[in-house]
Amino acid sequence: MTIKSPILEEVSFRLLLKPTRYNVSLSIATFVFFITDIIGHDISLLTSTIRLVLCILLFFLLYHFVGFDNDYIKNIDQKKLLIASSLLFGFMHLFNFSPIFKDIFFLYPIYVLPQIALGFVLGIVRIRNGFIWAVCLHVLVNGSMTWYRLF
Repeated sequence: MTIKSPILEEVSFRLLLKPTRYNVSLSIATFVFFITDIIGHDISLLTSTIRLVLCILLFFLLYHFVGFDNDYIKNIDQKKLLIASSLLFGFMHLFNFSPIFKDIFFLYPIYVLPQIALGFVLGIVRIRNGFIWAVCLHVLVNGSMTWYRLF
């Protein structure tokens, strides 16, 4: 069982639920790393090392040069951020379905309702109990779905 995906997903989608300049910058950079893994999975030029270096540079650019000042961050509505994060988390799991059939594409949001609900629960856990507890719960949920691979 791998814990890479839960950690990347939690940093991408739940770290920014307590918005600071560091959290927002790291979340965006990790999301870019995560999405380039999904989109560029078959591209040999976009290796993990190059992606990692580019995302580290993106983090430093966002952290030092983009204006995530404290006044802007304090005015972010956490409930809207939680809903947006949960929806984006759920819809990211559309990539789990392969191949995508265009005829029934309108049904795919129904397929990811469990991931949207899980994203909402993980977001609440992150806000109330802290980031590490959301990661642990995510690892536990993913592990319970893949336990049979161990035997």
